[in-house]
Amino acid sequence: MSQERKIAEPTRNWYYPGSATEVNLGAAQVQLREEALQPRHRHAMEQIRFITAGSMTFGHKQVAEAGDLVYFPESVFYGPSKYSEGHMFVLQWPGPSAKGQFIAIHELQQAAKEIVKGGGHFDDDMGGVFVHPDGRTLDGYEALAEYMNGQPTTYSPARFGNQVHVKSSGIDARAVSGVSGVTVKHLGFFTERGPNVKLLRFEAGAALPAAEAQSQQVWDVVEGSIHYDGEDHGRRSLLYVSPGAHRTEVRAVEDTTILVVHLCPRDAESMPFTEF
Repeated sequence: MSQERKIAEPTRNWYYPGSATEVNLGAAQVQLREEALQPRHRHAMEQIRFITAGSMTFGHKQVAEAGDLVYFPESVFYGPSKYSEGHMFVLQWPGPSAKGQFIAIHELQQAAKEIVKGGGHFDDDMGGVFVHPDGRTLDGYEALAEYMNGQPTTYSPARFGNQVHVKSSGIDARAVSGVSGVTVKHLGFFTERGPNVKLLRFEAGAALPAAEAQSQQVWDVVEGSIHYDGEDHGRRSLLYVSPGAHRTEVRAVEDTTILVVHLCPRDAESMPFTEF
């Protein structure tokens, strides 16, 4: 059934289980800490990270700063990762291959309680890697996926040679056709299933007309505030719109920036380049 969901701050993690037309996915508003460190690893899922404050190092000489988007494709190694104090928005979902998988954070938390009963432990000094009783080490997420699936994780061949780092400051904004006071930056359309990522900017009082969604969408209010579906939503609020759902008018209460991530519906072969 077509639907829409609203997730208001101070949400940190949010999970949508998916449906016949939607992939399961998880979104998070993440406070970056300098002491955080992650070893080099990869996933069977995909993700985007949009830095709103501070910075993220995700490999050798690979540093994303405020306003930067990084796309992490399925099966591609990245890291080690470290951060400066700040904030980022993260969205994760299954990779486009037959082996693509995304595991919800509440499922990971439960698995973490169970896996240590076998005698292993997570080593925070090593970036949260899991140390098996025999001394073998494995990335914490991968260890939990292996435990939950009952077998080692297998990966599809990588489609990309590295992450894709997009600097939104270098992309020209284009006026949204027929709408006054709203512009869009096309940050990138990756794989036939997406993500298709846009950055919308609203002048105070500007409105994006209601429309029927042609994709699975997550909206992150980066800065400012909007009035949507009878309610006000401020900075770091999230909006979710299912494919086929009627999205009501989005009106800016003040100057506002919104990151919109589009994913192709599971029952569709393609989605449009832009819905704005």
